[in-house]
Amino acid sequence: SSGINAEWPLRPGEHDERYMKAEQEKADEERNSRLDVLNKEIDEVLEKMAEAGSVGNVDEAQEMMKQVETMRQERETIKSAKVEEPGRKIFLVKQNVPFINEMKH
Repeated sequence: SSGINAEWPLRPGEHDERYMKAEQEKADEERNSRLDVLNKEIDEVLEKMAEAGSVGNVDEAQEMMKQVETMRQERETIKSAKVEEPGRKIFLVKQNVPFINEMKH
């Protein structure tokens, strides 16, 4: 099963809406899991950085600070990224259907 719980008959456009909603949820899930991973990585590096700093490894601590900055930028990019409209391709394909049907007659 495609994961979309469709009862038939669907009103026109309903399948597209459900598909788009499912795609949106999938994209949100992937985005959130990536953010979770980044947050954990940032926390881990900050801990190591504190350890390195406490034993006087300043260069190492500064290197780690750069890593953290990069990861924070990536995190902001992911947070602010506009999710593409997952249903748009389907919409374009659907618009061609009547044209194809006319050719068959």
